[in-house]
Amino acid sequence: MLDLAYVLGESHALRQVCVGQDDQFWRDRMQDLVRTENPDADLDRRLRTAFNTGFIAGQSSFPACDRASRREEARLAEKGRALAGSLTGSIANGAPPR
Repeated sequence: MLDLAYVLGESHALRQVCVGQDDQFWRDRMQDLVRTENPDADLDRRLRTAFNTGFIAGQSSFPACDRASRREEARLAEKGRALAGSLTGSIANGAPPR
């Protein structure tokens, strides 16, 4: 889950650089994840730290919306799907769990 939180943070930074600072799409998804999981205080802190670290990494690596940031956004989407699939016991391509 920490890896997914990091990817959500990176995705949030990249989306904001292209859509605008007011966009909260991925931050809202992160908040939904935390609410759903209802983690203990330690895991909650680690999830938030992972998200924020990913956000900072995304901001510093892609300060402008361009072809490279769009490619990275697509790569992160695939990585996020794979991570979510592994957490739910399914495969990213939609196959049922084993």
